[in-house]
Amino acid sequence: MPDTPKKYDPEILMARYFSGETTEQEETALRSWLTEDEKHRILFEQYSKLWEKSGDLDLYRKIDTREEWKKLESRLHDHRKTEHTVPLFRQTFLRYAAAVILFLVAGYLAFYQVNHGGRKTFTADSGVMEVRLPDGTAVSLNQGSTLEYNRHFNRKAREVLLSGVAYFDVARDESKPFIVDTDPIRVTVLGTAFTVDASDPQKEIQVVVDRGKVVMQQTRNKHQVILTPGETGVWHPEGAILEEHAAKDPNYIAWKTGKITFDETPLETCIRTLSKVYHIRIKLQDNDIRQCRVTATFDNEPLDTVLEVLSTILQAEISRSDDMYLISGSGCSG
Repeated sequence: MPDTPKKYDPEILMARYFSGETTEQEETALRSWLTEDEKHRILFEQYSKLWEKSGDLDLYRKIDTREEWKKLESRLHDHRKTEHTVPLFRQTFLRYAAAVILFLVAGYLAFYQVNHGGRKTFTADSGVMEVRLPDGTAVSLNQGSTLEYNRHFNRKAREVLLSGVAYFDVARDESKPFIVDTDPIRVTVLGTAFTVDASDPQKEIQVVVDRGKVVMQQTRNKHQVILTPGETGVWHPEGAILEEHAAKDPNYIAWKTGKITFDETPLETCIRTLSKVYHIRIKLQDNDIRQCRVTATFDNEPLDTVLEVLSTILQAEISRSDDMYLISGSGCSG
């Protein structure tokens, strides 16, 4: 009585083939399965692409689909001495095997695209978010800010895309400039510490340097300013003006440290600072109070305490309406 031909799992056959582990009998069975239906050959090509993608992670060798098909045909032709009869797999099993492999292929490619092939995104949904980039650069993202970079980061260059406010402590690498793109402003450095405020690019974009040297450049006309410690660069969208200032706002990084210093500071400037630190909206209801100046210091104080102090200094009433704080009063004493 003749031996019953051995049944092979097509998924296992393909896995063994791409791993270089198939026997002559297994290659014959694989070829037989592939020639049964054009869908099987398509599945084979999809599976080979999966192996090729995994090769990008240095797990397996890279696969050229067309070349592998030719090699399989050639190897089977050379090795085949007699015709082997391999039974047809049941149609239900084939559909099941194809569905499983396609699921694995799609799932793996989706995972690869998110984690390796696409952009890496960090969003500070609540509070300040600390991020460590692949090159060792430390980034603090203010609440509501987003930082992105692609999988080629730190290969030939180091470029990130910023929306919002962030503090960068850049790891020095003279061969790979570090670039922050806020569109329409690009900030280029080698190794330094600085803050980029692009929270409202329709009004202005601001760069403040702590240490090192920073090039702040308009992407369209290439106009640039070079900033050193203590200097501030400001881009104004109206007229596309890029300016350099010798002084810097003492509270430019208060959103990160929680330390706020007002020294005869105009009230409207105080409001902008508090909005960035506490992520609130404040509106002045009376014009007279706009002329007030504030002198006070806060060290990680809760918002209620800060507002209470302001109310006393301004001799004003501070109320809340929905998501906005309203300040009303007739002016300041003295």
